[in-house]
Amino acid sequence: MQDDEKKEWMISFITPIVNEIMSVSKKVVNGTFVEEANPDMVNNYSKVLVELGLVFLELCDIVKSPNRDRLITCLKYLMLILKGHNSKSKYALEILRFLCQQYALLSKKQSHAAVYVLFVNTGKTIIPADLQMEHLVRITKTHIRAMCSNVTDQSLIKRSSAFFGINEISEAFEKESSVIKRAQKHKRISSVEDENKIISDLKNVKLFTNFPGRLTESLNKQTKNPISKLSMVDLHKWIQKYLTKFFFEV
Repeated sequence: MQDDEKKEWMISFITPIVNEIMSVSKKVVNGTFVEEANPDMVNNYSKVLVELGLVFLELCDIVKSPNRDRLITCLKYLMLILKGHNSKSKYALEILRFLCQQYALLSKKQSHAAVYVLFVNTGKTIIPADLQMEHLVRITKTHIRAMCSNVTDQSLIKRSSAFFGINEISEAFEKESSVIKRAQKHKRISSVEDENKIISDLKNVKLFTNFPGRLTESLNKQTKNPISKLSMVDLHKWIQKYLTKFFFEV
């Protein structure tokens, strides 16, 4: 099979499954989803969990292979999720600001730069820029502790400028002297048995089969969709409110 044929087969096979699991209520009044009269809370929770998990996996995949179009598409839906969860979400507001910059306030070159500057290529993998900053802060604190009482502005500048060289020398020394590094991961995956137990429990519970009125002690009320509580009318008002404000920020 050619790549195009494989892609078409995958889409035709997976789409019905996704539609079945991710199905949402189509009843809408004034831009707001209408919940069922006697919903299955366990089934609703399962679908919401799968949907949020897919959004998270999409974000993780974008970090490994940055793509502006995919990131913007994912952020649009993530903004709706955050806004639906909390109408005063500061994260939803920051995403809206970012989208306004991408679509209207920045030039094409600046908008692309604003996206790809969020990621850092370490030589081995691509990670978020803020995670790279956390690594740098950790390294800096380690060196400061090693300097003891010899900490001055000048000594800090010299030491921080030599981080890369110090790291290269340390790695070369450890390699030549055969220093044993403790494993950070299990050599043998030990979660297979636990995963099989979880899968067995999920099959018995029948999460993706709808049983009207099914409840649990911890799920007295669970929406069928992450954006069920979001009013589209209020969302449009919220966006219009900040458009002018963002225009004068740049």
